[in-house]
Amino acid sequence: MKTYTYKFFLIFILLNICTILGAKEVSAFCFDNFHNYTSKPIMDLNKELNIFKSLSGGEITITKDLKNNILVQRNYCKTRDKKNELLSRYKNWIIFKQLHLSSIPGEVFYNSKPVSKKLKNFLYNFAMSTSGALWVQKVVNVDLHLIQKKYYKVSNINGKPVINPTDDFLIDLAFSKFYIAETDSNTRASGSFIAINKNFLNYKLFSKSKQKIDHIAILSHEFGHTIFGDPKTRNDIYSEADAVARYENPVRILNNFLPRKTYYDKKITSNIDVRTKIVVKIK
Repeated sequence: MKTYTYKFFLIFILLNICTILGAKEVSAFCFDNFHNYTSKPIMDLNKELNIFKSLSGGEITITKDLKNNILVQRNYCKTRDKKNELLSRYKNWIIFKQLHLSSIPGEVFYNSKPVSKKLKNFLYNFAMSTSGALWVQKVVNVDLHLIQKKYYKVSNINGKPVINPTDDFLIDLAFSKFYIAETDSNTRASGSFIAINKNFLNYKLFSKSKQKIDHIAILSHEFGHTIFGDPKTRNDIYSEADAVARYENPVRILNNFLPRKTYYDKKITSNIDVRTKIVVKIK
């Protein structure tokens, strides 16, 4: 009897040790650190929407060690349930709107405009959406890396993080900062900014195809032109059709819209079929 009791006690101890070790491994596995973070552009949006471990990237934690060094992490195990995932998206939005929405005329390019309240509300909905959360996460991950590298300093005001650039940021990186701004001209993107037409949200149908516009999908298309997607997709009408297929149509389908069939290029007054890549001149 003593022998059986001893064996049972030994097995119990071993099982508990394995459980504790397993918990530590899972806990460590849950965290992404930002010491040596390298931004990876979204080359295949459809793939990332379907396999990404957390569309928000995980809960942001900023702590200090015993030597007062900052440690910036994301815990993506914490965001496996919907409530925490949505909260994490909201926290990403708090950082994103502080750092990347233009608030000064001419801040991004000549005659660029600050983001209006109406557009800001739309951008909030974008950040909280399935596809938008992924794009915003990519931008905020760069911010977290810069916090880790002490290019930004973080303070807490009324329970919300307030992020300000350090002198090193203003000297080394201010010129490359990503922005969203409003404009009187056409909605467009470059590697480091997206300019959104001031009447963007008033448009309901594409001018030539008369298909319904999904504004969230259009913004995803524009993000695809930036450094967070594939900047080569803004070279010509063929690469624009590629952007529709890669960055816009997956979102349209996700949002219960039919895939966009054609792209119209005003510069050459031509339509391109997104699927066949056949270009037709429009009179």
